[in-house]
Amino acid sequence: MKAEFEREVGTLVAIDRDCFERGHWTAQAFLKPFPMKYELSRLLKADGKVVGYCVASSAIPNLAHLHRLAVAPAYRNNGYGAAGLRDMEAEAARIGLHAVTLELDGTEGNYEGFYVRHGYLLASAEERAAYASRKAKTMPDDRTLMFKLFGPDSRLSSYLAPQL
Repeated sequence: MKAEFEREVGTLVAIDRDCFERGHWTAQAFLKPFPMKYELSRLLKADGKVVGYCVASSAIPNLAHLHRLAVAPAYRNNGYGAAGLRDMEAEAARIGLHAVTLELDGTEGNYEGFYVRHGYLLASAEERAAYASRKAKTMPDDRTLMFKLFGPDSRLSSYLAPQL
């Protein structure tokens, strides 16, 4: 997968520019190493052509994090994003991860509904605080934290506790 990402990085950058109003990813952002990135990430294709991507990784034990999911505008509403999301989730579960987290900001359109339709939940204040603490960062108020669990515990904060 790494070689394919490297080969298609120009296409990924172009799709990103078409899909996001700000905070566009550069080639360096797409190629930045993250733990388990190439095991979890997906290139979304139509007739062999890359039309989208799903970039995920796993830096916290038991958790995958979806960094970015995008489908070129001309290919939206055809199931490519949903298929990429399901495939990434299936791989995360197959390798023993228990949840996927993602963050949305207010400028990314109304994608919250897409994730809710695919089983994602809005994080509680407690879960947001645990997530921010575990990632050693501040969660701005305009960012939405969502998650989907497939592990035995029904609370995201259970998976965010430091491993002793």
